[in-house]
Amino acid sequence: MKRTTRWIGRSSGMLAGILLAGLLSAVSVQGNLILNPGFEDSSLGPLPAPGQPSTEPWDGQRATVVTPNQHSGARAVRLQPMEDGGAIGWAGVLQTVSLVVQGQQYILDFWAKSTGNGVLDVGFGPGMGPPFTWTVSGTTEYTHYTTTLTAPASGLNPQQLFIGWNQAGITAHWLYVDDVNLVPVPEPSTIIAGALALLPFGASALRMLRKSRKA
Repeated sequence: MKRTTRWIGRSSGMLAGILLAGLLSAVSVQGNLILNPGFEDSSLGPLPAPGQPSTEPWDGQRATVVTPNQHSGARAVRLQPMEDGGAIGWAGVLQTVSLVVQGQQYILDFWAKSTGNGVLDVGFGPGMGPPFTWTVSGTTEYTHYTTTLTAPASGLNPQQLFIGWNQAGITAHWLYVDDVNLVPVPEPSTIIAGALALLPFGASALRMLRKSRKA
């Protein structure tokens, strides 16, 4: 009985592994929709007028592509809410992602670190509703951030992804951002297809388990 229970447990674990592998394979097949995700091309355009597309892969306000302080590669983008003249305002970058479908869900992940406290916000379509936010404390190491976003069904900028930084207090705190990835949340049919593609490998593994059980 114990051997049968162990075999069932192994079989269930194998099936769960196949489904998880199918999900991971479906996400990887989608591919990153972001251009210049690591800011290796140092060009940044000015923020476009509402309803207008980006002029560069990334446009920015109070943003500078820098090296060092990158997470990987040679560059990262630095968001600096306090300008040289002492004025404080929102700092951020945005990109018009032409392949984004309105109403579709997407997984966004990136790496960031800050020199002080502030609020990090991300979302689609600046000004089209509350963004997803994190409260950030100053860190010397990069932190991995990830969230799920839904592209707005309507509005002026439904395809514009933005990453912004609002510092806390009057002391200049910078935020560094690197390695931005945006992929669609896989449809159930895509996950199932990925799992089905792996079933022959799972069947082979189950046969081996049966042989070991008989032995």
